[in-house]
Amino acid sequence: MKPNVTDANSSLVPPIEARVCLDEIPSRDFTHYETGVSVQGVDYDAYAKAVHEACLRKTAENLGIQFDDRRHHRCRTCVYETGMPGIYLYSDGRCSVCHAYENARVDARDTLADELKRCLGEASKEGAERDIVVALSGGKDSSAVLGYLTLDLGLNVTAVLVDNGFIPDFVKDNCRHMCERIGAKFTMLGFDFSGDVKAALTSPSSSNYPCNTCSKKFVSMIADFAAEKACGRVALGRNFWARIEPKLTGEKVITTGSGANVSFFSVPFLLGWVRADLNKWLKEVGWSERNLSIHGLSTNCKVPSMMEKSYHAATGVHPETSLLANEIICGFIDRDAGLEELGVSGESGRG
Repeated sequence: MKPNVTDANSSLVPPIEARVCLDEIPSRDFTHYETGVSVQGVDYDAYAKAVHEACLRKTAENLGIQFDDRRHHRCRTCVYETGMPGIYLYSDGRCSVCHAYENARVDARDTLADELKRCLGEASKEGAERDIVVALSGGKDSSAVLGYLTLDLGLNVTAVLVDNGFIPDFVKDNCRHMCERIGAKFTMLGFDFSGDVKAALTSPSSSNYPCNTCSKKFVSMIADFAAEKACGRVALGRNFWARIEPKLTGEKVITTGSGANVSFFSVPFLLGWVRADLNKWLKEVGWSERNLSIHGLSTNCKVPSMMEKSYHAATGVHPETSLLANEIICGFIDRDAGLEELGVSGESGRG
């Protein structure tokens, strides 16, 4: 993306989520979360462009090179790059997120240990039908979590799959099969997502990426389900933090419309898993990767592959970049694996 802040008719009013001002960017350390703009380039308005240009200038100064808004640099330890709004590099060639994680990890040791205990503890909430809900997407990560919680810890698990209308039948069948095999209860919820996808395909733009909407709906529906079952814990197959600032956590509390609080836990992150740790549990639960009808990096939903090209063209960023970068930072995968999945080769150090 090439920043362009010359539109005189556009306002530079920051979004409500912003916690760093434009004039603070040159002198303050921060993460892209604090800018209030999407690192994926979604809603790339005048304010996002101004943030982006300020971060590019900050990178150039830190690296001691001439500012050039047409040249982007990739972090030397993950796959974040300065073509993404809100990302900047330090003088060592590492990005702001890598630095933030390194600093936060030291102070978060006790917090993360407590979160893991709350997530995996035996005690159920009084009146709960089950110990824990697993948000089961049908992909590798959540399927491995399903096996670990059910077979290793012996928890009474309900696995919930949210069908947006683009989950192939073989994924739904495999989820049922895995739950039957290990004795977990299986529930499928659903909603009609076709309108959002059609709109995004008809008028592709950086502001029209339906997966973001789907993720919010997914979380909301599972939180409501867990609350109805008086279960305050939901396990995610998420391999990185729930929050990185103001402190590093693997737990995010969602308040439902009924006022109930439901904790969503990033289980692989809290356990410190790496990708190889999934294999045992995928074998135990009988997970099957028959994804011939799904292109791209997803193994369970058709939408990402449908949107990838138009999104990439609109933003200049691969839609999986931030997810892979976060997994690399947390040690779940290495940088070479992330670059390979992005289709980038021959990189080492700064870009």
